[in-house]
Amino acid sequence: MINTIRSLVLNEYTVGGSLLLAGFAVAFGKEWGFMSWSFGPVSVRMLVGLVPLIVGASVLLHAIRYSGIPVVSDVAGMGEQFVGIVSGPIEAEI
Repeated sequence: MINTIRSLVLNEYTVGGSLLLAGFAVAFGKEWGFMSWSFGPVSVRMLVGLVPLIVGASVLLHAIRYSGIPVVSDVAGMGEQFVGIVSGPIEAEI
């Protein structure tokens, strides 16, 4: 019973979605306190919010990539092949 609840609550989709939502809310939400400080064109709020936003997006994209959805998996596979072709000569020189 506990394992079923744990697998429903703590899976890649819920963790990635909650991180994505929290990062989006912080990065593009209301400014408050020290979060409104800025360093040039970038505010502290944007920097703090982008970390969970990027981590959440990467967790969700990883879950979608390896779930076997036909169109999404094919497009992601083509992207991996393209990156492999482009990075091949660079890896050979290193």
